[in-house]
Parts: sequence; C-alpha cells; structure tokens
Amino acid sequence: MSAKNFKVSEGQRTTLGKVADSHVAVSFYGKVVDDLTIPTGVALQHPQDGGTLHAGHIFGYSQGHQCFRFTPPRIYMLPDPAGPADGCGWDPAQFVVWKLPPDWLTLYFEVQHATIRDSLTPRIGGDSRLSAGQCLTIASDCVFDETGNPQPIDRTRSLLSYGINSPEQASGVRTRVVNSSTLGVPRFNFQIDANSLKDLAGSWTLGQLADRIQDSAVPA
Repeated sequence: MSAKNFKVSEGQRTTLGKVADSHVAVSFYGKVVDDLTIPTGVALQHPQDGGTLHAGHIFGYSQGHQCFRFTPPRIYMLPDPAGPADGCGWDPAQFVVWKLPPDWLTLYFEVQHATIRDSLTPRIGGDSRLSAGQCLTIASDCVFDETGNPQPIDRTRSLLSYGINSPEQASGVRTRVVNSSTLGVPRFNFQIDANSLKDLAGSWTLGQLADRIQDSAVPA
C-alpha cells in the first residue's frame, strides 16, 4: 500500500487528554463486590455526595505505563468502574477497570487472617523483615517489567516459563529488585545485597525468588 493511500484507523488515533491521563491517572483492576456499598457522605466527603461507593476487590494497578500487583489483593471503596479491564494482561471478561486521579480520597482494607490476640499485639520499631506477600509482589513486578508480559502469579512456576530465558534478562530482574524504587525492595524502605541474587536464573521458581528476597532484604 502506498503512503498516499494509507489512512489512519480509529484504533491508531488518540487525544492529548488521553495521553496526559495515561501518565497521571491510576488504573485499578479487579472485581466489584456486590454486597458492600456505602453512601459517599457517610465515611468520605466527595463532590458526588449522594452517590454510592462500591467495594472493589483490587488485584493490581497501573500508572505511568507500569503494571503492579497487590499480594494479597486489597479492597477499595470506589465509584462505578470505567468499563472492562483494558490493560496489564487482565481478562476483560473477568475484571473491570477504575480510572482515578492519584489524590482521589478513598477507604481501603488489607484483608489478613490472624487470631484476635495477634491482631491486638502492637508492632514496635517497625517491620524488620519483609512479608511473604511483599516479597512475592516484588518478585512478580520485577519479572513482569523485564518481560513486558504480566501473567497470573504462581509461586511454583519457573522464571523461564514467565519469559526469563537469558542471563541478560536474569540480570535485569536482579537490578530491578536491588535498585528500583517503584518495583524492588527500596519501595518498602528495605535494601538487599546484589550478591544474594548472583545465582538468579530462569530455572528458579517465582517462589524461590520471593523467598530469597525475604531472607536477604534488611531495613534501609
């Protein structure tokens, strides 16, 4: 086809507003919780007082063209979703997306299983060890950022099956774990010696990477 006969299709067009939103807005991916809603004026004051906030079971989010996972998922109180999931590999038949500015006021919950005694025990001096969930989030985010192909998280799957099939890619994952303030251990104010991951390879499972991070990371 010659250049003079080429026509830009609707799917190949965008607007300046959409470009700006893609860098600023936060996209949440998850499911609507049918039996949990609150009026906006009860717990949160919003311009749309009189409306209803729905609970969203949120598995991940994207911002600035980067995808992240919550491990474990969180529950956020949110307005109506914008539509079916449209990014980060989330199945639009199974998940929806919310698009909101990062300063939008919400309530969120992290569901944890604990005895009443443990839930009442104060934590003094902060955490000295990353949680298993935080380490799995770090591992999966760094792997998926290296491959550019987010997939369902499975601790038993090898990094090779996720697309880490060369020493260069393994090195890319290691660099992200050690240095990235948005993907690696620094995001939780921890640090890790790169030598603790020097033998990282595609034969490792995602769970092995997460466990090594948990064993080696220390507060910054």
